[in-house]
Amino acid sequence: MKIIKDIVLNIIGFIQYTKLVFNRKYFDLVVGDIDPLEVLKLKLQSRKFAFNKNQKINFFLIFSINNWESIFIDEFKKFGLVKHFNWKNVDKFFENRDLWESFFDNLNHQILNSFDEYYNEVDNFVVFLYTSDFCISNETIIKIQRKNVLIISFCWDDLLYFKSKVKGQPIGVSKLSKAVDFNLTMSPEAISRYLYNNSPVFFWSSLKRNDLNYEFKSSVRDIDKFYVLFIGSKYGWRGKFISKLIQKGIDVVCFGKGWENGSITFDEMINQIKLAPVTLGFANVGHTKSITTIKGRDFEVPLFGGLYLTQYSRGLSYYYIINKDVLTYNNFEDCVNILNKIKSNPMPYEIVRNNGIEKAHENATWNSRLLFLMDFISKL
Repeated sequence: MKIIKDIVLNIIGFIQYTKLVFNRKYFDLVVGDIDPLEVLKLKLQSRKFAFNKNQKINFFLIFSINNWESIFIDEFKKFGLVKHFNWKNVDKFFENRDLWESFFDNLNHQILNSFDEYYNEVDNFVVFLYTSDFCISNETIIKIQRKNVLIISFCWDDLLYFKSKVKGQPIGVSKLSKAVDFNLTMSPEAISRYLYNNSPVFFWSSLKRNDLNYEFKSSVRDIDKFYVLFIGSKYGWRGKFISKLIQKGIDVVCFGKGWENGSITFDEMINQIKLAPVTLGFANVGHTKSITTIKGRDFEVPLFGGLYLTQYSRGLSYYYIINKDVLTYNNFEDCVNILNKIKSNPMPYEIVRNNGIEKAHENATWNSRLLFLMDFISKL
């Protein structure tokens, strides 16, 4: 049974790897040196968009709260009035397309009604979406479009799930990305895919917080008890990778969907990260092994006081100095070697932990990203 499972994982991983590598090379070649800012300016001009510089900005947020997403509400409130449209999270696909269409039509009707109740012709409005083609239609976006409304979409899983279908139900943002004014991504490798669709897209960077006076108070850790913490779902190669670590004599404690310990709350996750000698991360996309992207844990672990060891991803260098602020590995053997070094001599790695904490609080918070976004908007 184990052999069959490994064969299936290999096949799925190969298919995803081949598709992603081909798409990336093809789109990079076709797109060439297209300037996304020029694409955006032409798009805004064509629909006569214009903010009134003397008026405030109101925010209309469209996303379903499943876990951490409520932080968007708190952070946007620092910049203006906020209305959030929420709906019960759909954690699996509908049995057939007809059921999905009923959900889809009803949801879009509610979104439009909610926005119309909030909108006025005097103020400026930013509509921020963290959703997908599964939930929102281009027709809804077009109806929301007005002269004083800027529409932005953010997607975290666009490298793997840019365009696909399950049971006739769309996933990804291929349609949505065309309809909105511009897109934000955490995957530099996904940018050419958007531009191929003539969809303006920008890597969601951040502005460094120079006004912070943050002092991290280290939690009491038992440095004589070494273990590795992992928090995340069990899928793809994660299970096999962690099993091999255990076989090497490394104690690993796992939380999340699919693991024996199950999931934990957000507050419990913060506490676990603070206490753990080291927290492990995976950057691979889907079932692939070597195609990587930025993950949420890349920011959460240092922000919550953790020493972070994760698979190398190009996007990490946008935020951290590799192996000074966070640790990275390139393969299983590399990971084992680093973990054994931490285990045998943990004190030098407390410097890395504290560097990561400081760097994350400077430029990897949602507030710093919204500062970047608001600065970007002000220049349009």
